[in-house]
Amino acid sequence: MTFSITARCAQTGDLGVAVSTAIPAVGAINPFARARVGAVAMQGWSNPYLGMDGLSLLSRGLPAAAALEQLLKVDTDLAQKTRNAL
Repeated sequence: MTFSITARCAQTGDLGVAVSTAIPAVGAINPFARARVGAVAMQGWSNPYLGMDGLSLLSRGLPAAAALEQLLKVDTDLAQKTRNAL
């Protein structure tokens, strides 16, 4: 089981992101954060390209929901992840 969280302080703009799972060294491939841009974390199988692409979309001004929608469209492993989560 994986637990992921991202957060932003509305007052300071500070970002936080954390992931906990059974996979050793998950912090090396998940999560992602960039100051004044945003934070990205994944559930289940981590694809570092999704984290990098997510930060790129956020840095171009896309709202988080729209960035997520774009990432889900290109996540070729989504069906496998969903099947494994059941």
